[in-house]
Amino acid sequence: MMTSQAHEELVRIAVIDSHTGGMPTRVVTAGFPELHGGTVAARRADLQRRFARLTRAVVAPPRGHEALVGALLVPPDSADAHTGVVFFDQSGVIGMCGHGAIGLAHTLRAHGRIGAGRHRLDTPVGAVAIECLADGRVAVAYVAERTPPSAPGEIWALTMRWHDPATGADLPDYDQSQVDVQAQRARADMAEREAQAAQRRIAELEERLQLRR
Repeated sequence: MMTSQAHEELVRIAVIDSHTGGMPTRVVTAGFPELHGGTVAARRADLQRRFARLTRAVVAPPRGHEALVGALLVPPDSADAHTGVVFFDQSGVIGMCGHGAIGLAHTLRAHGRIGAGRHRLDTPVGAVAIECLADGRVAVAYVAERTPPSAPGEIWALTMRWHDPATGADLPDYDQSQVDVQAQRARADMAEREAQAAQRRIAELEERLQLRR
């Protein structure tokens, strides 16, 4: 339990600390103000805009230190995700943190929130797949290979693999269908980000043209 003076109000925040091979993660379990926004990405923006001082209070000295990463649980974007999460450190909010996802998985499992098996976390930059193995380890799905589009209108092809950080080795694809599902979701997330970037670029060009008139 920690306290912080933010926006002239005393805030009490409950946290659980873990570490992944020495890399620390602090999961916020209660007390953080509610964030605005209908998506994890929108909540990340609200967190950065309104509560940057409070996130620093959670992870910075004297309560934390430079290597500490915070994890704030938020509602997920999809019904099949266990939770949404926004990671942050002393510099501000971050899109994704590998050791943070592993630490979060261990914390959720230790407190009975998830069991053995595969689970989805929604982050501001897309879905992340984690697997709690029977022996207590946690594996993370990642993009092992990217193939550029071969024709206009196509998007990058992604090859997904499961990685065991404890051994540094990839896990055998004993359930390739699940890996394929994660690849499909990753491709969809990438296509959406590319479309949003193109829309922003078009809006910028239109604004420049209007300024020249």
